[in-house]
Amino acid sequence: MIEGHFVKVGDEYNSIRECSMLLCYKNGSWVGSGCATSACMGPSREVPGDKDKPFPGCCPRKECL
Repeated sequence: MIEGHFVKVGDEYNSIRECSMLLCYKNGSWVGSGCATSACMGPSREVPGDKDKPFPGCCPRKECL
């Protein structure tokens, strides 16, 4: 069970609390993937992700200027 939802072994679950994807394992454990971080050599701006989209569409990103 992840965040109150039953998730089958091997299934992925998009977290409702944070922009991440969780994968359920046979022994009852899970592993997650979150948004990547990026850096620019020069100036940049952060572009927010779409909170209505599942991972990774909800992730913010940097736009190098």
